[in-house]
Amino acid sequence: MIRDFLTVTWKEWREQLHIGGGKRGTILRALFSIGLLGVLWPWLIGPAFITTAVPIVFSIATSAMYVAAIVPDSFAGERERRTLETLLASRLPDSALLLGKIAACWSYGYLASLAMLAVGVITVNITHRAEGPFFFPPLTLFSALVLAALAAFAMAGAGVLVSLRSATVKQATQALATGLTLLLLLPAVLAQVAPRTWNNFVDWMGSTESPFHLLTRLGSALVLLSLVLLAVARRRFSRARLLVDS
Repeated sequence: MIRDFLTVTWKEWREQLHIGGGKRGTILRALFSIGLLGVLWPWLIGPAFITTAVPIVFSIATSAMYVAAIVPDSFAGERERRTLETLLASRLPDSALLLGKIAACWSYGYLASLAMLAVGVITVNITHRAEGPFFFPPLTLFSALVLAALAAFAMAGAGVLVSLRSATVKQATQALATGLTLLLLLPAVLAQVAPRTWNNFVDWMGSTESPFHLLTRLGSALVLLSLVLLAVARRRFSRARLLVDS
């Protein structure tokens, strides 16, 4: 099972490196975008990029964004390239196929988040070397690493679920973008429809002086969401259904 899982994960990594201009083009685009996040924004924000909660927000956003960029290709891309039938005809277990694709997307987003944080630290220390050295407070770094990993996994689970039911990568991308937009608008809607409930929730999230408790609450919510998405994806994953849809 572990060998099959690693085989699928490595296959996904190789395909991602060769999509859209080959390995060199993919690496250059990744370096450019990570440089944009890890150089430009830390340079503009300054030491606050390290000393405040900004890196936590950036790490979550980076990991989720990078996963969202590639996860629509996980199954919908196989359909478009007409390789889904061959993949499903293999002896690889269902769990290895599903979890391998999720792991590849998750690791891509999480590694991008780690690279962004590392480049950000270097940028701040170079641009503000007279005031430094700077490094993340332990709790800030721990929160960024944990929440980025959980956000990447939740996004991977949601994206794979969407890709399973989409005929094309474009359709999966649009569906995922629509879902994310609605999710971002949800707090504003709740604040208007049920302001007391929303305010109570916000007060509860920030009711403690310790940032670790906030980390625990956000982390617990992401873990729960990830487990639900994974359970739904495993329930939806059916070789027979996928072969008929393809």
